Amino acid sequence: MIDQTQATPCVCVVSSGRQRKLPKGTEVEVRAVKDGNYGLYALAFVEGQDRPVFLGLQHLDFVSDVSAERKAEIDAEKAAWLAERDAPVVIGRGERHPGGKAIVVGLLVDLEATDQGAIRHAFFPLSQVTETDGIYSAPPWLARIKAQDAAYYWLSHGGRKGIDHLGGAGIAAHYQDGPTYPISVGDLREAAARR
Repeated sequence: MIDQTQATPCVCVVSSGRQRKLPKGTEVEVRAVKDGNYGLYALAFVEGQDRPVFLGLQHLDFVSDVSAERKAEIDAEKAAWLAERDAPVVIGRGERHPGGKAIVVGLLVDLEATDQGAIRHAFFPLSQVTETDGIYSAPPWLARIKAQDAAYYWLSHGGRKGIDHLGGAGIAAHYQDGPTYPISVGDLREAAARR
């Protein structure tokens, strides 16, 4: 059995068949030991599979540390994934807000159920955007939040009406030259909480 102090990444073997996810004796590569809703678990990968397997620590026995070459590969994969995840997304053409501290970008919010849509404005701080030939880019997390906020303000009439009746409605926010974000009722509730 391994515990939360186990250095990762490491190679372990499944010691028990009680967990029903992998047969006993399967060798796995444990990338991290984390604390979840149901206690400690290991984020494990089986050779040949891309998706992780989440195993309780009591079902794993330590075999060895990973080789230095394998550790370098894992670190390179992680760095590439983080770079891709955090790469700025194009939000389109914008204009400087009269206050001088923000860029105003238009986005289309549409509701599939009623075939209605509206152009809304999203305000991005100058410190968060980059500009190339008049086209602005922003971090993906901020672009998503601004899309959720724009959808919330349109659908709730500026926060004056409820949004709970929109369950299952096809809501989307489209940046001019950039990504499209599907908006769920949970996203609208998060936007309401940010008010």
